[in-house]
Amino acid sequence: MKNFLLLISFLTLSVSTALAQPLRSARFQEQSLQLPPSISKTMQKAGLDIAATPPLSPQNNRLLLDSTKTFYAYDPTGSLDSTPLFRTIYDYHIPNVRYELEEQFDGLAWTPLYRTAYRHDDLERLVEVVAEYFDPETSLFYPDSRLLAYPRGNSMELLDSFIVYGWAPEVNDWHPFLANYNTFEGESRLVETISIFDLFGFPTLFKDVLYCDDNGDNFLTEGFIVEEGEDIFIGKTETAYLNHRPIEVTEFIYNGFQFEPIARQVMDYTSFGALELQLNFAWDFEAEDWLLTDKNSFAYDDQRRLSAHESETFDEQGAFYELTTYAYIDGDDLALETIYYKDGTQNSWELDTRTYYYYTGATAVPNQPVSQLPLRLFPNPTTDLAVVQLKAEADVQLYDAAGQLRRSFRLLPGQAIDLSGLPAGLYFCRLSAGAAIQTRRILVGG
Repeated sequence: MKNFLLLISFLTLSVSTALAQPLRSARFQEQSLQLPPSISKTMQKAGLDIAATPPLSPQNNRLLLDSTKTFYAYDPTGSLDSTPLFRTIYDYHIPNVRYELEEQFDGLAWTPLYRTAYRHDDLERLVEVVAEYFDPETSLFYPDSRLLAYPRGNSMELLDSFIVYGWAPEVNDWHPFLANYNTFEGESRLVETISIFDLFGFPTLFKDVLYCDDNGDNFLTEGFIVEEGEDIFIGKTETAYLNHRPIEVTEFIYNGFQFEPIARQVMDYTSFGALELQLNFAWDFEAEDWLLTDKNSFAYDDQRRLSAHESETFDEQGAFYELTTYAYIDGDDLALETIYYKDGTQNSWELDTRTYYYYTGATAVPNQPVSQLPLRLFPNPTTDLAVVQLKAEADVQLYDAAGQLRRSFRLLPGQAIDLSGLPAGLYFCRLSAGAAIQTRRILVGG
């Protein structure tokens, strides 16, 4: 299942926290040790594992996403390498269906990797995903995996069930390898989840029973493996809440005699209810104490949009740090995602990759940075406005000295760039028209 990530990632977008929780429980954790490494890694990335942090990446919901492009160490100032790595091209030619084509750059040309179709219902809920992988030997796409989702009534979040299929070439048909069925009390209270895994021809059935307190919060989930019609108790999840938000989640397994802790999460939130801090622990059986495995910190801008996610991972080899920053075109539409990293021996962040987001009618999609655009910017220094001498309209991105995108807009000939409200300092103005790109420095006074 080469494209398993594309389908499982859907779950973090369409399944509510209550529905996703059983799949991150101790019973699946125990079973997942037998999964192929690629699938286990995929499940963790998708947030279906107790040790994982559910993705909090911003969602684009105003402009129509045209494409994304990821560069290794791309620096708009031109001082670093700008090698393209990956790109995704989006297509919407069929109503309620979005197509995504993923490609990688081999140094000379773009080579397809995957092609995926996302089908939505009339309420814009995702109900089917079909993924194909590209075979470079035949230059053809072949079926890889498929997901069918069945939303609950008119709910925009809850699912009655979903089924994930893998393509079985020996029978030339889809083979189900993961199914999830949910039972509700009333319209929205999840009380039981049945999960069936059939990855190796031996179906395994798990059952989770959820209990809620008087506030409607799921404080306890008991897990069972079902064998020959008998429910065998294998673990539980205990969750503490504050203002209906989980602040501590503890996973236990049952060894036949007693409960043993295996994992724990501690969460803290901002004043407006967004996740600000998440600590993940694993139980150290020798020390009989909790061992911190990773720490995730989240920052938000003045519009309450996610602006940064810093993760710290600790193991026997030491500490590893990763920082992802987010910048926006306007509203909640993502413009730039930048990843930095360092280890315990480094004092400063090293730039890893930058991913740019391009929108239909809003931004262009250059294949590679090319400096061909005649550009004169004045006055420089300035305090509020700067005139750009252009012969044709261009897309403008304004970066600060740290490489953070501060403003982005379309500029017509004769128009000025509005710099008012920016802190004093050095900025980089990047203009692009088609494949032509040029960057100029501009000093903004106090």
